Amino acid sequence: MYRGGAFDNSVLQSIAKTHGVTPAQVMIRWSLQKNLVPLTMSSSLKHQQQNRSVTHFVLSEAEILQLDGLTDETDVQARIALEEERKKSM
Repeated sequence: MYRGGAFDNSVLQSIAKTHGVTPAQVMIRWSLQKNLVPLTMSSSLKHQQQNRSVTHFVLSEAEILQLDGLTDETDVQARIALEEERKKSM
């Protein structure tokens, strides 16, 4: 999957459309509402500005639960394995 490929998810797209924001903004907002520290990265000034503009909307509990359901333990383990392979190649 390419970076940001998860942004194509239909649930994420739908929530973003509901709030009139980007999928990245939804995920940043989700992180903040879960008391997580979102780590963002973009070389695009436009995307950097969008990433900082996430305080004008709030995700509902139902939306939080939908987003929580997008990842399971298998996804987490696959990401850990991918990161370990990346580190080995450095």
